[in-house]
Amino acid sequence: LIVSLDGPARLRFFRRLSEIHATAKLERFWNDALRTLFPNAGSVAACGELLPVISEAAPTETLRCLQRIIEPLSVDERSVLQSEAQRCLRDTLRSLLFFERTSTGAIRLLLLLAEGESEDWAGDSSNLFIACFSPLQPQVAAGLDERLAILREILDSGSGKQKLLA
Repeated sequence: LIVSLDGPARLRFFRRLSEIHATAKLERFWNDALRTLFPNAGSVAACGELLPVISEAAPTETLRCLQRIIEPLSVDERSVLQSEAQRCLRDTLRSLLFFERTSTGAIRLLLLLAEGESEDWAGDSSNLFIACFSPLQPQVAAGLDERLAILREILDSGSGKQKLLA
C-alpha cells in the first residue's frame, strides 16, 4: 500500500496516521514502513520529506531506523551522502533531540554525520552537534549528565575528528 501511493498522498497518509494514539500494532506498522521506505542511506534522498513527519509520530522507531542506516556507514561513505540525504538526516535528528527517549541517540548519530560531513555552513551537523552541549540548550531533552557522558565517551574512544568536535 505505502509503495503504491504517490508522494503527496503518502505524505497525507502518514500525517493522518501520526494523529492516532500509539499502540503495539501501530508501532509494528511504523517499523515496517521505515524498513520498507528507508532500506539504506540512498533511499533517504528519495523519500526524505516523510522522515520528519514519521519522527514526530514514532520517534523511537525513527531513531532505530536511522541507527540502522547511519551506524554501519564508514566515514568515507558518510562523506559522500547526497546533500539532500544529509539535510534530511540532520533535520530529522534535530527533531529527535526534543524527545527524552531519543535525544542521546540523536546526539550520537549527529556526531557520526558531522564526522563525515563536507558542508560548511551554519546549519550543518557539526554545528548542531556542538550546540547540543550548550548547558541552556532548550531543544535538547537529554540532561547535562547524559550529555557529559557522551563527551567523555568521545574523548575516551572517539576518532580524531570526533575528539575535535567534542
